[in-house]
Amino acid sequence: MNGYIELEHTADIGLQVWGEDLPELFFQAAGGYYALALVHAPRPGQNWQNFTLEEDNLEDLLVAFLGELNYHLMVKSEYFYPLESIQILPIHSGYRMNYRGKRGLLEKSKNQIKMEIKAVTYHQLEIRKENGHYSTKIIFDL
Repeated sequence: MNGYIELEHTADIGLQVWGEDLPELFFQAAGGYYALALVHAPRPGQNWQNFTLEEDNLEDLLVAFLGELNYHLMVKSEYFYPLESIQILPIHSGYRMNYRGKRGLLEKSKNQIKMEIKAVTYHQLEIRKENGHYSTKIIFDL
């Protein structure tokens, strides 16, 4: 079972996210992020763009991934939807993530941002594997 639900949090907002494997967990986290930040689900973008991230551990990787999506949305008014080909690989110094997304631009004439997210936090962040599935809680600073 894969998915996410919104969590109430004092002065912030959060997500509980779960997935059958790590790529699905990260995919669901991105979907939850866009559901929080945008008024409507993003339309599919036009051009595929590839990304690579490397971090020491899975929690750092998740924060970097969502932070990158947040930077592009809040600062550059662009999003990457749909996402595909999420790969998370162990490397000598931690983990490498490769993913692709279709780049789309927000329409300047429409107020498409529902919630301005300042940052992804480490508060209560721990990726867990239980019964063969992954889950985590993510808190966003508003």
